[in-house]
Amino acid sequence: MRYLKPAILFFYALGFLLLQPTLSPAGKIDELRNEAKQGHIEAQFKLGDAYYFGKGTGKNLKQAFFWYEKAAQQGHARAQRAIGAMCELGKGTSKEPVKAAYWYEKSAEQGLARAQTNLGILYETGVGVAQNHDTARNWYEKAAKQGYARGQTFLGRMYELGIGVAVDFPKAFYWYQKAAKQGYTRGQLSLGRMYEKGLGVEKDIARASDLYSQAAAQGYALAKEQLARLNQEYGGIEAITREEKQDAAAQIQEDEIIAAPEEKKEEEENQVTLIAKDKYWTAAEMEDPVSQNSLAILYLDGREGYAKDAGKAAYWFRRAAENGNDAAQNNLGLLYLNGHGVEKDLSEALFWMNKAAAAGNLEAQSNLGKLYYFEENYQESAWWFLQAAKQGLPSAQNNLAVMYFEGLGVEQNRERAIFWLQKAAYQGDPDARKNLNILMEDESDSTSSTLFKADFQSSAFPGSSPEKNIVQSNWLYKKPEI
Repeated sequence: MRYLKPAILFFYALGFLLLQPTLSPAGKIDELRNEAKQGHIEAQFKLGDAYYFGKGTGKNLKQAFFWYEKAAQQGHARAQRAIGAMCELGKGTSKEPVKAAYWYEKSAEQGLARAQTNLGILYETGVGVAQNHDTARNWYEKAAKQGYARGQTFLGRMYELGIGVAVDFPKAFYWYQKAAKQGYTRGQLSLGRMYEKGLGVEKDIARASDLYSQAAAQGYALAKEQLARLNQEYGGIEAITREEKQDAAAQIQEDEIIAAPEEKKEEEENQVTLIAKDKYWTAAEMEDPVSQNSLAILYLDGREGYAKDAGKAAYWFRRAAENGNDAAQNNLGLLYLNGHGVEKDLSEALFWMNKAAAAGNLEAQSNLGKLYYFEENYQESAWWFLQAAKQGLPSAQNNLAVMYFEGLGVEQNRERAIFWLQKAAYQGDPDARKNLNILMEDESDSTSSTLFKADFQSSAFPGSSPEKNIVQSNWLYKKPEI
């Protein structure tokens, strides 16, 4: 009897709990919302998730952004990464790459591998931050060492392609293998390529085929294409035994030993050229937009074994542009503007330049400023110069100063002109220094106005080849001259 009463009380309590009504999805959201309004950081993040994914409530990206930002401001690492991604992609807010980089860094500094990788990508591509391959590699490495497969793949890619580092196939293989073992599709594809090409590992078509198959089984379309190509090109090679491969390798070594020194030298030089070409070509074919843009520039300039071909340059710029590379979008716009490698088309030029400018590409922003200046749409011109000037482009700062001095598209303001000239002059811009010196000499208004008259040219690429403008400076028109 001594245990009866506690037992009765236990089952009574259990029955009471079981009979309690569970909260409906709407009730859970209301509860979460109340907690979020009270400043509970985890509730704010979860409510952001609910709105972003439409869990228990209608999908509402603006509300998702609102609650993510609340949590991010309180230091929630995952919310900071989410805000960064929304700012980068323009979801629930305007596309703001600089703000994206800010929030990614906040999250990355707390050790979130996903944010570290995203931040690395921004530094590698120069979106929202100044391009810096060392910094990109540093963030990829931090993520990779935490076992994050995407970071491992991007780190491997830098070593494979020699992006900011010397080409190191064994290191590339090491990181790709880490990612592939986790079942990461792109890691499997990249590792398969290493086996197919014999980069950092003995060439093994059968292993390459197996890795492509694994990636294809996950629905990765590019892996399916590579698998089909492999089967078509190497049909039957999978059956070659390891012994036969070793025999073939031994025979090649014997041939090299007996080859004349002149022949060996020529063969080595050819191999260097092939490696340089393959470095960009392979990644470009794998839909890597950075490599596609680099490949286009090589065709445009005729370097590293690539014959000069504006048409092929335009082709690769377009592929990179369609994959979201803002530098390629700007370059493609310049080709359309000048009719170089493509038929001249102002609407296409504006379309691609605007995409690049909206993504934060300061060269595109500056180019639009010059283009609209020439069209005498000064308000639009000044606005785009301002966007590039705020990102620190000295030439745009100088041009914006001219707009303020002349009162073109903005209210005439000598102080603002001096402010932007000082910004540009501090960075060493010679035109800004010259303009600033003239302003400081207290010359008469009429003289200064004449000296500051903008002198834009009608030619798309004045005084130099299109290649120089695209590859080096991207100047669309001459800067305002004194």
